[in-house]
Amino acid sequence: VKVPFLYTGKATKRETTLGGEIENKHPTKKPVALMRWLVKLVTPKGGLTIDPYCGSGSTLHAAIDEGMRFTGIARDPEFHETSRQRVELVQQQVKEAEDTTSAFETAMQTEDT
Repeated sequence: VKVPFLYTGKATKRETTLGGEIENKHPTKKPVALMRWLVKLVTPKGGLTIDPYCGSGSTLHAAIDEGMRFTGIARDPEFHETSRQRVELVQQQVKEAEDTTSAFETAMQTEDT
């Protein structure tokens, strides 16, 4: 049964700092699970997510996780830098995961031949 709402707890420090990799002082951090749900709710698959108040980048993180293109705008230089660092690190993690999957698939294909 699909429900028209989603409950998530507040964002954890581990989530908002990507396991301590970045400093995140934004006062209203959002849980990525909630932002993923919202991004999928309003953005078509493969679409463009635009966040005109991207803060620390939770919506951009969600867009990356959902395989969407994104544009984020931040007025505050500190939060812009936090968002930029977060996006860069999440993109790096996604690429590493894809590389690992690709290496595994290659190894499995070699085994079959």
